[in-house]
Amino acid sequence: MNNEVSITKETQLFSEIKSIIDSAKKDLAVQVNSTMSALYWEIGNKINQDLLKEQRAEYGKQIVSQLAKQLQTEYGSNSFSEKNLRRMMQFASVFPDRKIVATLLRQFSWSHFTLFIPIQDELKRSGECNPFGDGNVRLRKGNRFFFHDPSKAYDN
Repeated sequence: MNNEVSITKETQLFSEIKSIIDSAKKDLAVQVNSTMSALYWEIGNKINQDLLKEQRAEYGKQIVSQLAKQLQTEYGSNSFSEKNLRRMMQFASVFPDRKIVATLLRQFSWSHFTLFIPIQDELKRSGECNPFGDGNVRLRKGNRFFFHDPSKAYDN
């Protein structure tokens, strides 16, 4: 009998510690998503500001292309491809207010923002997402809903 109680306590202890670890991992994933999305907004905003000073389309194309090559050499990641830098620029253009972005970062990951960026109508864009109290986000695109748990590993 005493041995059974000991095994039950060990199982309960394991379950409780597992729950603590899983919760911390979930919190960490949400923080990473938020930080990466904030970084991407900052990069897009900085590029937009610098390119607007020059106001030359051809110059801007060359700069973004060269910058992408430099960032990929330095950081070895496809996250900084020319295509992704342009997406970051769009992100900062579509959501120009840093305070609004800071609020949205608590609920949405980069993959969410990439779905919102192409929506031209601001009113429609604001209606296309809906955070639910269960921690998941349901993204509506047309008549289809996409379910996403913002605590999942970062996806670019």
